[in-house]
Amino acid sequence: MSIPTPRLTSSEIGYLSTGYMIDDMSQCVLSAFEQQAVDPEVLRSIAHALNLARSNNRERAALLSGEQCALPRGFVESESAASRPALFEERFFLFYLLQGARMGLHFYAESLSVSVREDFRCFSADSLAAASRLYEETLELLLSKGLYTRPPVIPVPDEPEHIQKPSFLQGGFGDTRPLHSMEIANVYKGMELAGLIQALCTAFAQTIQRKDLQTLCVRGTQTAEEHLERLGRLLEQDDLPRAPSLMSDVRDSQSPLFSDRLMLCHISGLFGSLITHYGQALGSAMKHDVVAAFLALIAGAGNYTEDVTEALIRNEWLEKTPRALDREALLQNPK
Repeated sequence: MSIPTPRLTSSEIGYLSTGYMIDDMSQCVLSAFEQQAVDPEVLRSIAHALNLARSNNRERAALLSGEQCALPRGFVESESAASRPALFEERFFLFYLLQGARMGLHFYAESLSVSVREDFRCFSADSLAAASRLYEETLELLLSKGLYTRPPVIPVPDEPEHIQKPSFLQGGFGDTRPLHSMEIANVYKGMELAGLIQALCTAFAQTIQRKDLQTLCVRGTQTAEEHLERLGRLLEQDDLPRAPSLMSDVRDSQSPLFSDRLMLCHISGLFGSLITHYGQALGSAMKHDVVAAFLALIAGAGNYTEDVTEALIRNEWLEKTPRALDREALLQNPK
């Protein structure tokens, strides 16, 4: 007697549905980048990422259809980017791919950690391995072209040492210590992501069609700048370098590559990733000023993202993620 295939869990459906939306948007963005790139090595990396997004969504569609779960509508970008002026310098595409691969590594690791059904476990594990290969390829290309600035280097300890004073936790005033290596790693990584967001919000503000949405994009640029300034001060107080800016990679084009809906959804998603990073970074932060900075930045990004989400809802641009049954509503509306 054959054992019936278990239904997908809520966690598995959530990661499939959310991942479908992310990769559907990625296909639109990467297709535009592919049409505007010239360097054969950059084109190969974009094509790699684009094929990965397409392949992942084919597998997600099969898994969701097997549950009779409706697929998200996703994004439809009908305009060709080939005939439009370039919005970004070509090197920006590689930094975009690098951040995308990093977010993919995190997303698929989390997806795998909640996987139960065998086919979903295999999909998550394979996707994680593919994201790792994309990260390796993109980083190696950035390094070979001399474009990537490595994070700060610090002296290594000669021997292990225990924390001896409570002042190890202090920051800002009094007996303070330099940042430890994990704090540096998370501050620097936050700066790299905030820098990408700053550049994208600036580009979107130049090209978005509606004035009210342009104002939101400008606020996104300003919010990212505030993050960069606060994180940069944490590094500079210990004579450590800031992450380089990507603002010079945004050209002066005002011709849109993407729909207003896609641009606003993209901004919302990137700020969500930034909030997720800060939340995880809090777990290894011990210095009071670092903890305070992460908490303040989470609050600021959360307030801004809420405003973006409200704009998406007002325009009916935001799709619902599958959710639990509302039994109260069911009882109030009997058949």
